[in-house]
Amino acid sequence: MATAVSNFFSLSVTAAASLPASGSAMRMTDAGDFLDGGPAGWSLGNVGYALWGAFGSGCFNPYYSANGAYIMVGSGGHSHPSVFGASVFDFTTMEWDYLPCANAGISDSTGSIQESDSNGSPWWEMNASAEVPLPPHPYKNLMVRSPAQGGGTKGSMIYVGRGSVGNSGVYSSGAAHQFDLTSRSWSRLSTATSFGIGEPEVAVTFDAITNRYYQIPETLGVASNLKYLDGADWTFKSTANWSGYASNVNTGTNCAWIHELGGTRALFSLRGPGPHYLSSLNLASPGSGWNNNIALSGETLIVDRSDVVFHPLHNCYYRRYTLTDTPMLQRLIPPTGNILTGAWTVENVTLGGDAIPVYKPVSGIGSGEVTSAYKNLMYVPALGMLAWVTGNGVFLLNPPAP
Repeated sequence: MATAVSNFFSLSVTAAASLPASGSAMRMTDAGDFLDGGPAGWSLGNVGYALWGAFGSGCFNPYYSANGAYIMVGSGGHSHPSVFGASVFDFTTMEWDYLPCANAGISDSTGSIQESDSNGSPWWEMNASAEVPLPPHPYKNLMVRSPAQGGGTKGSMIYVGRGSVGNSGVYSSGAAHQFDLTSRSWSRLSTATSFGIGEPEVAVTFDAITNRYYQIPETLGVASNLKYLDGADWTFKSTANWSGYASNVNTGTNCAWIHELGGTRALFSLRGPGPHYLSSLNLASPGSGWNNNIALSGETLIVDRSDVVFHPLHNCYYRRYTLTDTPMLQRLIPPTGNILTGAWTVENVTLGGDAIPVYKPVSGIGSGEVTSAYKNLMYVPALGMLAWVTGNGVFLLNPPAP
């Protein structure tokens, strides 16, 4: 059987009073409702700039509530307004909430956080409170630590690494920190003896089988191994070195996931821009190197930094392009033969129901930057469907089965 092993999910589906029918999209919140997910007294523009204009996103946490929640935490970085707490969209209540940081001496800031406010490299933590990380541009670095891993009853949010911290935005940290959603407090997670990748545009994917958080850099094409945070002892380690290039593209957009077929578990990297290259790495023997130029048949795949999301009921993956205002998803169907070299099929899926807006910061936010949707598309196990979380509204998406 083919399975995705990079996501936490359950196949149980909870009935809800109002959910979109198969093939439809349904709006759950209005544009601007995310104001409730920001610090009290902040303007819509400052909350939106910290959450939607800060180059990155949160991720789905299935442990927060009965239906799980989309959570952004400690977002800001560079010259952006910065929050230290958690902005939560709860799929049980279908409402936004803000959990202020409980660490002593910490306050959210509508101004930028200065490098001088921190203890500097390598930790880049606030002077005002031990082990509280400077807010970064999140990119795809935010992940979940489950209760079984010691993440607390609601799980904890982990920055596996951080990029673009401080006012200048040129500093990054290869240390891991966690925000406990029960205590609402930050702490160091990784040890002082090992550090991972601290740079912009790193993608992180979780391997639930080996309890590893793999870091896939934007410069993967010239890398010789992968760094990962080991969830067994919370130290950073490296895979065996490979020879040759890991991709036909040295730099560019970066999307990664793990898929298993017939006992073989492979890490996939989808890269661009221009020609779009799909590569695979056998996680049982990473030293054997990457399989490049994997075929993509069917429709033309649109590639940006938006994540690939596994739908276990459909046994395939979905993506939504950041800048599209059409009601379309792209479906990636894995091969049924050789998982390392077999061709993937790309299909366009058009949804009916409510119109789905483009992902971008709502008008009036900061400099008006348009940043990628990163991990704003997600699978909600308890509902058995996808969700699209943006500043222009939260939507449930129920694509028909292949």
